[in-house]
Amino acid sequence: MVAYDVHRVLVWRTRAAEMRERARSAASPTDVEDFEMLASYWERRAAEAERRAERLSRPPEPKPDAMTTSAES
Repeated sequence: MVAYDVHRVLVWRTRAAEMRERARSAASPTDVEDFEMLASYWERRAAEAERRAERLSRPPEPKPDAMTTSAES
């Protein structure tokens, strides 16, 4: 699962770079805005996938043991 998220990060960052390149070569200001908006969308998606991959790669939090919690009470 984590490898899939890392792959998505790479794909989406590539799409963002492509949109920024299109924005640089766009003829009209409207096209520039549209491509910049698409680039920021793909950057957000990549950041979300990066956070998800990071969260999934961490070891799970240890759950409190029933014996420990009852002994502490």
